[in-house]
Amino acid sequence: MSVELPLYKDLNKSLTDVLTEDYAFDKQFTLKVKTKTSNGSEYVAGGNIPHSKAVVGNLQTKYKHGLSGLSLDVKGATDGKQTLEVKLADKVPGTTFIVGATQAPGKAAFEGSVGVEYKHDLARVKATVDLANGPTISTSLVSGRSGVLVGADASYNTEKGQLTNYNGALGYNFGDNVFLLQTKTVGDKMAGQLSASYFHLVNKGLRVGGDFGYTLHNNAKIFTSGTQYTLDPTSAVKAKVDSEGKVCVHFQNKINSGVTFGLSTQLDATNFSNDSTKLGFSLTFEN
Repeated sequence: MSVELPLYKDLNKSLTDVLTEDYAFDKQFTLKVKTKTSNGSEYVAGGNIPHSKAVVGNLQTKYKHGLSGLSLDVKGATDGKQTLEVKLADKVPGTTFIVGATQAPGKAAFEGSVGVEYKHDLARVKATVDLANGPTISTSLVSGRSGVLVGADASYNTEKGQLTNYNGALGYNFGDNVFLLQTKTVGDKMAGQLSASYFHLVNKGLRVGGDFGYTLHNNAKIFTSGTQYTLDPTSAVKAKVDSEGKVCVHFQNKINSGVTFGLSTQLDATNFSNDSTKLGFSLTFEN
């Protein structure tokens, strides 16, 4: 079975979804409303109440024009961050052109970027130029055949005349099973961590995976392992544990066709007597 080559940043997406997606214990309450119109526009409005910060609201609008290949993604938040992304796909076969702009909190000016993605049966390439910082040129490549993947990612700041990031990956992806060896940037240490990860789709309702890392500059060993289990067509539970002794559990239930309820908690298994336990609720409305 052939698997479509991912972008470098998505090499481990199956595992990332299991270990991070849906968990909301870092916020007391999260609300999200999703709606889609007949012309293809999507709107996502939401907000959350963090444990120790002010309420944050956000709004996202997506629009895709199928005939022209043009898509628009606009995001805004009450903390002042605004982003805009415009894509034009397949005017050149397999190629997507990207223009982006970001306004960081507290800044009046937008920072712009331009990029291009190219998809082929044997390779997936992306190149981006950050016009505000340097400019900085970032490139990534994933190549593969028969499930075996090789990838590389690098960034070069033209103003400083130096590499600001570089990493590599070697893996195997056969859909139900993903094994990946890669380097990761830790702080200012490029390729500062060696990582080995796995993902296994055991059956339609059960997924398991783990990520094991070794940090070169301080010999630290870290891991996160987790699972996702579908209880029935409307309910699912997720759990994970890491090398710091944090145990996290998430329960999700689809109350009806348009409402989903979520409950997440994080426990410190090394010290049950402190106030480190976190609990978060979420509600998602969708039509």
